[in-house]
Amino acid sequence: MCAVALGTLATLGTPANAAAGTAPSASSGPAARASSGPAARASSDGAARADTPWKLRTPLSETASREFWDVAATGVKDAWSAGRTTDGPDGPAPLIRHWNGSTWADVPAAATDVKPAQLEKVAAAAPDDAWAAGSLADNTSAPIVLQHWDGKKWTKVGHAAPAEGSLSFVGDLAAFGTKSAWLTSFDWDPNGGTQVSRLERWTGSGWETVSLPAAPAAARYSPGTSPAPARTTYGSPRAP
Repeated sequence: MCAVALGTLATLGTPANAAAGTAPSASSGPAARASSGPAARASSDGAARADTPWKLRTPLSETASREFWDVAATGVKDAWSAGRTTDGPDGPAPLIRHWNGSTWADVPAAATDVKPAQLEKVAAAAPDDAWAAGSLADNTSAPIVLQHWDGKKWTKVGHAAPAEGSLSFVGDLAAFGTKSAWLTSFDWDPNGGTQVSRLERWTGSGWETVSLPAAPAAARYSPGTSPAPARTTYGSPRAP
């Protein structure tokens, strides 16, 4: 059995809204500090680590921020995690790691034309068939970031751009085989506050927009709230 969990690390200090000069209460005096100080916390943390079967497999970095937002696995020797890494003022870059049964290793993502970007969803159907999706982080009217793994490398897959002034976001992603994957996404217009949602299916050679039946009267659901062509095909991971 294989299970993978994601998380983030944060440090907590004195609340920013704590009033200056506030007198300490009895619960924060020397005795209380002694019972909750570093030694007590170390003992508690050690006991918690001894009781859990979970192990930290990705070392923490002291220089770069590394965030993972999704994980997918096809077996005990094949798992993916996706997110972003930020190191400096140029914004985030896509981050993908792979588990081979004994260790996690960074795998280069496809290029995003030197634009800041992040990956928010990953789905895998087989060791040589996985998808990752995300968005650019420059607040421009650009297509979502969509990449495919063929067992050797991640390749950029084309996707239609939103209407001018709108921003594209990923909803969810699922993969079932080389000719079967599903993607939900939506375009949001920050000026008008309108949203256009869509459901798409991978056929093995391109993504098709799938139209859903109209919602019942006075009801709404997404995706499918806006008209869409019955068949719009674009992109291929094998295209140059």
